[in-house]
Amino acid sequence: MLIVTLLFACSLANAQTRTATVQSVTASSPKLIDATQQYKASSRELLRIQEGEVNQATAELDELRGLVADGLVAKAELKTSEQTLARLRAQLEATKKQIADSDNMIAEIQEEQESAQTHLAGPVKSGIENCRFCVFPGSSCNRNTICCV
Repeated sequence: MLIVTLLFACSLANAQTRTATVQSVTASSPKLIDATQQYKASSRELLRIQEGEVNQATAELDELRGLVADGLVAKAELKTSEQTLARLRAQLEATKKQIADSDNMIAEIQEEQESAQTHLAGPVKSGIENCRFCVFPGSSCNRNTICCV
């Protein structure tokens, strides 16, 4: 009788824990998706601005190359302009990565939601595999395993 009671208690505890986890995931997921979409929209606006800066820096660099070729501007200015363009391009690529990461995060959140709902709808297992007790202390089993008779 004691064994049956312990097995039932483990099953009940596992079901309650799983339900609480699913409820937590499903409650916070829409907020997290919304925040991620807002971040993504801000990043897209930043991307648009950065693309304009890269285009402007590219045009200025092309013009500067012509002036250096004519001997009107020092090569040091050309070098500085090239470094600025490289920095702007790196920032642009970082923003593109942030947008891609946002897309990935939204997909992962949605997968987690679906997984949580699937687990909630699935059958409740007995929970024996998660219980750690020994039916017969002193028998051949150790304290970290279940001993079935």
